[in-house]
Amino acid sequence: MGGTVVWQTAEEVEGEGPVEHTAVITAHGGTTLTLDGATGLVVGSHVVAYTVPLWTRAVLTDVDGLTLTAPELAGAPLTLAGGSLTWTNADGLVERRSIMTHSGDGITVLYGSADLQEGLEVTAIPGCPRTWGACEERGNTVHYGGALYKPGKNPSEDSMSWG
Repeated sequence: MGGTVVWQTAEEVEGEGPVEHTAVITAHGGTTLTLDGATGLVVGSHVVAYTVPLWTRAVLTDVDGLTLTAPELAGAPLTLAGGSLTWTNADGLVERRSIMTHSGDGITVLYGSADLQEGLEVTAIPGCPRTWGACEERGNTVHYGGALYKPGKNPSEDSMSWG
């Protein structure tokens, strides 16, 4: 079993907010994960476990405004649109940007950073378009939050209540 666990510690570092940490999952049994390098993880921590490697690690080869390019992005297992891009800045803090579009080896992020330069190592995590098709692609239709059987007509034509 492989994957990554991500958690935050609430202590402040030089006036900054919570600090994000990661550790590699080295074993999994039932509801127990064995981690490599989990310094700072305590009982009660909120933990996100990425047990299937859906993320894409990449090195930026071109930065043009908010458009970033890296060959590894073309191999992402799911669309990165709606997901997030993270990296560790020079101060050791993890920064995150929303990914607005993804096409081939390029993504567009919501807003920039002085860190976003050629050679930067980043991790791109896919988002969810929140459609039935996306849930089917991920094998996760049980968590689809939409209304499959909601009428497709304009609600203002017939009723004040559309439910």
